[in-house]
Amino acid sequence: MSAKKEKLLFVVRALPFEAAGTPVVIQNLLDNLPKDDIYVLGRRPDPAKRLSNNVKQKMFTIPILYTKGYRFWKYFSIIPGFLIGLWVVYRYKITKIVGVFQDDASLILAYRLAMFFPEIEFYPYLMDLYAEQKEGKEKVSITAFQQDVFRRAKKVLVCNEGMKLYLDPLYTTTEFVTIPIISLAKACDSVSIDNSNRKFNIVFSGSVNEDRLEPLRVLTKAISSDARFEFTYLSNQTEAFLRQQSVFYDGFKLHFCKSSDELMMALNNADLLYLPIRFTFPERLKAQMMTCFGAKVYDYMVSNTPILIHAPDYFFNYTYFENNQAAFLLNSLEESKVIEKLEVLLIAARGEEGRHIVTRSNQLAQEFSREQVTSLFQQTIGA
Repeated sequence: MSAKKEKLLFVVRALPFEAAGTPVVIQNLLDNLPKDDIYVLGRRPDPAKRLSNNVKQKMFTIPILYTKGYRFWKYFSIIPGFLIGLWVVYRYKITKIVGVFQDDASLILAYRLAMFFPEIEFYPYLMDLYAEQKEGKEKVSITAFQQDVFRRAKKVLVCNEGMKLYLDPLYTTTEFVTIPIISLAKACDSVSIDNSNRKFNIVFSGSVNEDRLEPLRVLTKAISSDARFEFTYLSNQTEAFLRQQSVFYDGFKLHFCKSSDELMMALNNADLLYLPIRFTFPERLKAQMMTCFGAKVYDYMVSNTPILIHAPDYFFNYTYFENNQAAFLLNSLEESKVIEKLEVLLIAARGEEGRHIVTRSNQLAQEFSREQVTSLFQQTIGA
């Protein structure tokens, strides 16, 4: 007797040709999965963010209006989405549903379809924490719904190990499996530079926002009057904005990289890559801050330059690199300790310790390769 043919349905917020985080993540995964027997159900992409449709799998569009009152239309779209989903499940004999969350409407839709077809295996795929980010009365109802989702799930997929470590003790009867985000960052050769007589160049790549500001202000102030250092932003933000945030001083540099190769070259030719995360935040943000793993981390990990993680020592970003000896670490906002660490890094980052850290970081980056992530996903859901 031949084995049952598995048919997989992804339920997503938007069909994966929209220029936004989660759709792009899912498109990268779909790119490496087979064309046949995989189907995608999601809202039509926002016309202002629409990308070229390079998705090879068969897709089904949920209609939605991108207009005033979008929140209403988002939840209203569950109704046509459910009807379309019923037809897709019946027509293509779906055996597994993956409900992707960074949007509660798509998770609700996937859960409703899974409840209507109890014989189908259900795999929620969390790109972020859900109920743990809520507060007040809303948290009570959302937590109850999340518990229902987890009870129905065969396994719950999460996008980084920090989320798994956080959720495991809270939901002891649920099996959480980490399916990381595929990293498309590619290493490139760096130009050989004689660094013996040049300034020690610290690079920050990406946008300066509230989650980065607090430690950035401390470190940039500490080096602003030290002629041995220079600080470079690889960002599309303006110097005026960065000065307004008190993180840009005379002698600092700002550059916007127009391609991934240009970005990697700039990262490779730095002495240190800086990854700061705030120490002070509202209690409601604690779980999210503890478990986050930003996209820029992947670029840093494939580079030929050591990383400095500047964050509380219980954050996943910190413990992940600490446990793997793959970055320099700083868990204080005290100016004296920041200066003390910089003095150490002047020697260590360019020496044997820095080379060891780069080697370990490059090895870790392989965990996020398309081959490893795709294989892990297929093994996890048995497809």
